[in-house]
Amino acid sequence: MELKSFDKLFYKLKQSTVPFLAQWELTTRCNLDCIHCCIKNEHLNGELTFEEIKDILYQLKAENCMVQRFSGGEPFLRKDFFKILELATKMQFAVLILSNGTLLDEGDAKTLKKLGIMNIQLSLYGATAAMHDSITLVKGSFDKTMNTIRLLKKHKVSFKIATMSFNKNFEELKELRKMAKKEKWDIGFDFVIFPAIWSSKDPVILRASDEQIKSAAKSKLLIWSNKKASKKRFRAEDRFRGHLGLEIGSSGKVFPSVINRMEAGDLRKSTFSHIWHRSKVFNYIRNLNEKSFECFSCKYYNKCCRNRDIAYLEQGSITAKPLEICRINQIFHKNKE
Repeated sequence: MELKSFDKLFYKLKQSTVPFLAQWELTTRCNLDCIHCCIKNEHLNGELTFEEIKDILYQLKAENCMVQRFSGGEPFLRKDFFKILELATKMQFAVLILSNGTLLDEGDAKTLKKLGIMNIQLSLYGATAAMHDSITLVKGSFDKTMNTIRLLKKHKVSFKIATMSFNKNFEELKELRKMAKKEKWDIGFDFVIFPAIWSSKDPVILRASDEQIKSAAKSKLLIWSNKKASKKRFRAEDRFRGHLGLEIGSSGKVFPSVINRMEAGDLRKSTFSHIWHRSKVFNYIRNLNEKSFECFSCKYYNKCCRNRDIAYLEQGSITAKPLEICRINQIFHKNKE
């Protein structure tokens, strides 16, 4: 099978070791207390200042990085967030934002439109305020997020609704999809609940049951893999994870991804170029091949398009079988057989 244009682009970027996407955890602060948050209670040594962020953005530009994705915590809690966005867009980065959508007003929506933000992803956990607020643990958060959705739509700011799918909110997912279809929202349902990185309360107890996963596959709430996948395709999980993407923590620590917390370096102590090209962590990851992973022999291997980094949280190894991915993958494909 001939590689598609998208795959060809990523293959060329991977070969040249270009950091395609940098995701920023601009702050660990959040105004919500979501029950599934895997980075809750993370405490690092002081947030990067605007001047430090500015310097890092210029370093990323020098390495031909193309996309900046800003998240938190909740990034809009930073008083200088719009200043950061303005700088990033002026530097001609494509800018993405991950937010809970509770802090924006009409003026903010207008500013996002003016800045030319590529997309903002908002979290919505149910079709009702009762369900959503029971997950965020903050009363009124549903109404605030819904208001932000209306404002973004009004001012034609591109946005996507992201819904974590639990055993708790499963019965409302179909209704939420109906809402999205009626309102013409772009919406995605994610069934992969990560183990906690720092919190003592593990979110895995919220995972959808096998029967719920099976039902989600039948109703197409769960979109899992490309039927035409083959070994010649450049799978999604290989596009990033130390090859084309990275995570910058709120204090300047660099990791391969949001959930792979193998520390590759510290931008307060070293340059981005040195970390990206010489870090033992990144070089270790780049030297892995398909056969390095335990899941290589799985019969569903070429139909699995999910990031394997969850194995690091589950078992402390990125080459181990990602057990939750395996569970969902097997249920999905057995349902299709």
